[in-house]
Amino acid sequence: MAKVISTVGMTPFEVVIDGTVPGMVRFVRALSKTGAKVSSSPRSGNMGSQLAFVVWLSPFYIALFRTWCEPAGFTFVSTDKIQTDGSVRTPKP
Repeated sequence: MAKVISTVGMTPFEVVIDGTVPGMVRFVRALSKTGAKVSSSPRSGNMGSQLAFVVWLSPFYIALFRTWCEPAGFTFVSTDKIQTDGSVRTPKP
């Protein structure tokens, strides 16, 4: 079954977090408090390495998400770079 999320009125960001337990707890807490949605996440990763996610946020909660999550990286993603599966299209060389 396909996963469908509604992102009406939300803005996509690529969020990079530390792969530690405190980093993941802050990330999940920020998701739950802001109502953010994750449309893409890595398939696997080593404990302690950094993890990247595409997170959709309401413009009203961007600053709060950054404060609660304390991400290692936080960049805006243009919606035309988002593929139908929710991942970010990388430029071809």
